[in-house]
Amino acid sequence: MKKLKIAIIGGGASGLMAAIIAAKNGAKVDIWERNERIGKKILSTGNGKCNFSNKDLSIQHYHSNDKKVLTAVLNQFGFQDTEVFFRELGMMIRSKDTLLYPFSEQASTVLDVLRYEIADLGIQVLCEKLVSDIQILKDGRFKVISSSYTDVYDKVILTCGGKAAPKSGSDGTGYKLASKLGHKTTKLCPGLTGLKVSDKEFKMIAGVRSQVKLSLFINGEFMAEEKGELQLTDYGVSGIAVFQLSRIAGMSLNSQNEVSLYVDLCPELELEALKLLLQKKKVQFENRSLDAYLSGFLNKKLGMYFAKKLGLSLHALMKDIKNEQLYQLANLCKNWKLSIIDINSYEQAQVTAGGLCFSQIDEDLQSKLHKGLYFAGEILDVDGNCGGYNLQWAWSSGYVAGYSASNHSSGHSGDKR
Repeated sequence: MKKLKIAIIGGGASGLMAAIIAAKNGAKVDIWERNERIGKKILSTGNGKCNFSNKDLSIQHYHSNDKKVLTAVLNQFGFQDTEVFFRELGMMIRSKDTLLYPFSEQASTVLDVLRYEIADLGIQVLCEKLVSDIQILKDGRFKVISSSYTDVYDKVILTCGGKAAPKSGSDGTGYKLASKLGHKTTKLCPGLTGLKVSDKEFKMIAGVRSQVKLSLFINGEFMAEEKGELQLTDYGVSGIAVFQLSRIAGMSLNSQNEVSLYVDLCPELELEALKLLLQKKKVQFENRSLDAYLSGFLNKKLGMYFAKKLGLSLHALMKDIKNEQLYQLANLCKNWKLSIIDINSYEQAQVTAGGLCFSQIDEDLQSKLHKGLYFAGEILDVDGNCGGYNLQWAWSSGYVAGYSASNHSSGHSGDKR
């Protein structure tokens, strides 16, 4: 029987998974990659350590306008399947709490074992081939076109990413190719990125890091909360806790909503307890300057910044500082309001929030518009929190698309494991 010929458009995480699964299922597979090599974005994940999955694979860690297909895909190929898959490729695995890493703690290890398997399976890798068009022929096959090469395939899997980190090759090309074929895209915005604030004086506190609790409000209504390290920058705020909230903030700003972030610099203490503590310290060190007093519990840059906001002189003695002014300081420490005016661009984002609409895609990740056309990875309307969730979506969706495309039967194929 003649082998199915499948084109994978995009050699990122989901594309490599789809290629391997399709080839193992008997298909002849070509990977089309616009860069000079495959897997470029994998190398930068997890600060080069590649947190490739998470044992806590709850659906609550993902965002999508339609979680039905998302849930079906994750149920077909979860973190345990991912562990087995990589162990069978020869990669040892290290766990840190629920996070999974390659034992070497090098992202290059993940890419290397995928590359070796691709070579062993005889998968053809066509690098520096930017696909400009996909045409559907009269016989239902697909003509894949680049400026320097053209070929015809029985099936096509689009895995060319979203718009985040465009230097890695994800610049929105996939959305344009899908759009030509009739597929619609949800609203998009950068995800897992920093937030910009209205305060023009943030440069004076750039570089400060602190363990905080963050509360996000949209039009005055509480939306979400995160705890973790806050990183202050010249433009605003960053850090994992901020990243987790950036999707909601970005989508809300796109809709012209007011976005506010409240920072609690002392999550260990209630407001009244902090007020009493500051008052007690004032009595104890009444002959010290405000500068010396603040150095006991605030980062020096933050102390200077807050003193300026409250109109206080750092040279003033504590005995001359009114209790009401201390209470204002306590309120700042517990409820520091930041007005969010923008989010960082796709160049600084880790993922794209939003993607191709699931209303036009079935649970096998096949297009409902064109039989034989499949999708996987970031191009779809799925984005996860920090913690290996986006790579797990790449593995899961790549597996399902690769298996489904290489399966000769049509319709939903059930349990594929």
